[in-house]
Amino acid sequence: MVGNFLELGPYRVVSDSEEQNITLQPNLGSWNRIFGLIFLDNPIGTGFSIASKHEEIPRDQNTVAKHLFYAITKFLESDPVFKTRSIYITGESYAGKYVPAIGHYILKKNMKLPVSKQVNLKGVAIDKRRELEEGQKGGSEVSQNGELERGNVCKKPGLEFIAKHDRASYSV
Repeated sequence: MVGNFLELGPYRVVSDSEEQNITLQPNLGSWNRIFGLIFLDNPIGTGFSIASKHEEIPRDQNTVAKHLFYAITKFLESDPVFKTRSIYITGESYAGKYVPAIGHYILKKNMKLPVSKQVNLKGVAIDKRRELEEGQKGGSEVSQNGELERGNVCKKPGLEFIAKHDRASYSV
């Protein structure tokens, strides 16, 4: 939720160090001035999200992808206006795990669903700045045209590259 409250969300959390007050102030550079945004705190059991039972906390990226797919599809079903909007899934840091997982999961599910039930996924992206600042190797990005780039080294058609090179195995 750092991105929501400190970077690109509609409001920024601001602290007054003298009086130790925390307030919300409008973010004039918010992405919601141009795009519709949804912030999902995930996986379940991290950040502010909770599970009703310990067993509900996912143990692998495939389960995280299933949970995210369920959340995204339920949101899209909540209003017909959302159904036709383009979906871009983005994140940073640990998102290097779940953004490719949910992107892959949506592509695989869309192949099995009627057009009316498909998620209108247009692309996924992972911000590598934080990883590079910490001296780690770059993450992964899938561009709008379906190419996946890993650590600024490899580019191949997205789905085939993910299926071939990703260490985790995903089933739909």
